[in-house]
Amino acid sequence: MVVAVEVKKIDDNYFVFKKGGRINTQVKLESWLHTVESLGAGEILLTSMNQDGTKDGFDIALMQLADMCVNLPLIASGGAGSASHFADVFKKTKTSEALAASIFHFGEVPIPALKQILKQKKLPIR
Repeated sequence: MVVAVEVKKIDDNYFVFKKGGRINTQVKLESWLHTVESLGAGEILLTSMNQDGTKDGFDIALMQLADMCVNLPLIASGGAGSASHFADVFKKTKTSEALAASIFHFGEVPIPALKQILKQKKLPIR
């Protein structure tokens, strides 16, 4: 089971949000990740609300924090704007997957080109 978690960094802490990112649960990310792992999650999709839609790159610090909290595969979401952003998140974290929307929908980064770039950087792809 994949558990989707929307988070926002406020000051120096990441908090879990709900209702499409409109309501702060006041639950710190670290606590929530431990909870979903103990409940049997098989994978976690983390969306950085701070980065989502910016095309400035994935939240590397968020993914690194999640890496330290759980022993589950992680999917990075929010912020992809170029092929190099995918390479960065895979090189700098243990993230196993990353997703994007608008850059693919609008043809800014064609999927075959992204796969080729990641292959050239010796990163595993499916």
